[in-house]
Amino acid sequence: MPALLANGLMDSLENFIFKKGFYRIQDIMFTIAFMCLSRIKNINQLANIPPGEWGALLGIDRIPEKDTIKEKLDLLSHDKNENILNNWIIERSSQWMEENED
Repeated sequence: MPALLANGLMDSLENFIFKKGFYRIQDIMFTIAFMCLSRIKNINQLANIPPGEWGALLGIDRIPEKDTIKEKLDLLSHDKNENILNNWIIERSSQWMEENED
């Protein structure tokens, strides 16, 4: 996880249009990052994960349920956020490539 943070996982998240709710955009991103690091291939597999234990790792009460993550990812990938997401990905990729050229 430190390597993901060092490579900009949480950079520029304030640019996204994200509804106020119990879970912040950072919580969603951390949950997805933990899914990837744990080799969880799809959101539906979160039903088999103890939400309180993973929540403790993230510093929250519990991780979002699979339906909540699907809803938030849908918000992050449509309408105005679609361009913001594309730019965020381009920025992270460019930053990573520049650092590797040195």
